[in-house]
Amino acid sequence: MLDVVLGKSTLGFSRSDKPRASFEDEDPRYWFLYPFFESIYDRTQQMVDLYGHAAFKGRSREVLREMLEQARAIALSQPERWFICTGRRSNGPSPGPVFQHIVRKDLLEFIGQLLSIVALAIESGSDVLFEGD
Repeated sequence: MLDVVLGKSTLGFSRSDKPRASFEDEDPRYWFLYPFFESIYDRTQQMVDLYGHAAFKGRSREVLREMLEQARAIALSQPERWFICTGRRSNGPSPGPVFQHIVRKDLLEFIGQLLSIVALAIESGSDVLFEGD
């Protein structure tokens, strides 16, 4: 699981119980956003990964906000429901990619929730922390 929370990052992460969001391991919303997460790595050196940690502070919060706005614009152009690859099965009777449905309305609500967390972080001077397990 990957949690998104407000907090302050130092040597370790300190988290807040304020607004939060979570991704499950095979969450199609995470896999829709994954190419956007990759694109901000070059600008922030922070990679949002299901099993890692990333801290967006200062200007990098704006980069995260811009990326989420781009993702929302692309999500708006998608059909109401479509399949997205959420991983690969390497063994068993049918190895290969695993696809799950993603619902545009749910994705847009989730992106809106992430944007609210980023806006609150900018307003309060907090960091946006992504904490994987």
